[in-house]
Amino acid sequence: MAQPRRPTTRLNFEIAIICALTLEADAVEALFDRHWDDGPPYDKANGDSNTYSTGVIGRHNVVLAYMPNMGKANSAAVAASCRISFPNIKLAVLVGICGVAPFTLDGSEIILGDVILSDGIVQYDFGRQLPDRFVRKDTLLDSLGRPNTEIRSLLAKLKGLRGRRTLQNKMIHYVDKLRKDIELAAIYPGVAQDKLFEATYRHVRDGKLCEHCGCDGPVVLRNRLQQDGQQPQVHFGLIASGDTVMKAGEKRDDIIQQEDVIGFEMEGAGVWDIFPCVLIKGACDYADSHKTKVWQRYAAATAAACMRAFLDNWIPSQTGAFYVPYPENESFIGRESILQRLQQQSMKPASKIALNGLGGIGKTQIALAHVYWLHKTSPDVSIFWVHAHNAEKFRQSFVSIAQEC
Repeated sequence: MAQPRRPTTRLNFEIAIICALTLEADAVEALFDRHWDDGPPYDKANGDSNTYSTGVIGRHNVVLAYMPNMGKANSAAVAASCRISFPNIKLAVLVGICGVAPFTLDGSEIILGDVILSDGIVQYDFGRQLPDRFVRKDTLLDSLGRPNTEIRSLLAKLKGLRGRRTLQNKMIHYVDKLRKDIELAAIYPGVAQDKLFEATYRHVRDGKLCEHCGCDGPVVLRNRLQQDGQQPQVHFGLIASGDTVMKAGEKRDDIIQQEDVIGFEMEGAGVWDIFPCVLIKGACDYADSHKTKVWQRYAAATAAACMRAFLDNWIPSQTGAFYVPYPENESFIGRESILQRLQQQSMKPASKIALNGLGGIGKTQIALAHVYWLHKTSPDVSIFWVHAHNAEKFRQSFVSIAQEC
């Protein structure tokens, strides 16, 4: 897979990744193929207080934005500033950890380390508190709506049998890569650490792990945990987004029943109206009073791995103009050494290349092979073919280019 060139300006970035916690951003950065921060840094728009890392993930130039704190107010501020400095962002991916529904309404089982990929957001704490109940505002004007058409069409593909298998296999591959990074500490905590208590059983003492404070309530049997070789799975569905950390099993189950959500988090609602957005969150707890940090690093790794697998399926847009009046010669072979020299030279800034030789020896075919290679590997680069046999053809070429563009 060909990697994109370093963007000339911040206007050339189309993918933004937003993380609320440092451990989430660490897992994302570990999957960068290249880091553009190693070169001259990109500037920011006036008034942008964000901090960014830039680099390459697969076929995409990406900008990673760090949130100063959790919550939708912070995520909205970060997204708004990012949009000013990087105005051509076409997709924002909010990557991190979340609490999950242990069972979906259709009976599917979610265990810790699984990944939630959002196809919508429910702002469950936005509404009216009446004397006897809370009523969520869910009218058309108050709801956050669906992802845009491009995101929905890709989600439809990934929900299919082949798409889901491919996504999960790639995710597992990237998880294995992250687990080899000792400093990330993205190890699987083990089945013994994955305990789901009955929703009515409350944690004995805040601030201590269950095994240290004597939590011995009834545990819900999980079929997937009885299987050998635990591997994370991807679940598609609605995510509940609010300003509070969900640590109540009974309240969790009430919201699941009312809204058909499968995850709980705190930042998505702030980004959703600013960018075309997808949430990819790793399950680190069951959104009950027994919440701990034991699973956070592994869940952050599975979310980052799923993000990378998702972006492998996201098609970058063709931003550069391409005007070449000849079709690609797919049967062209040979001249590898010349083409390799052309490719190396074209990677240099402001480079100039000349092909010299007698007529009829294949200069045009070599040039065609090179420009089509450049077009495929660097779709943001504009390419124009100009005839220079005489002054009239030279003029006509520029007229045609002007009309085409």
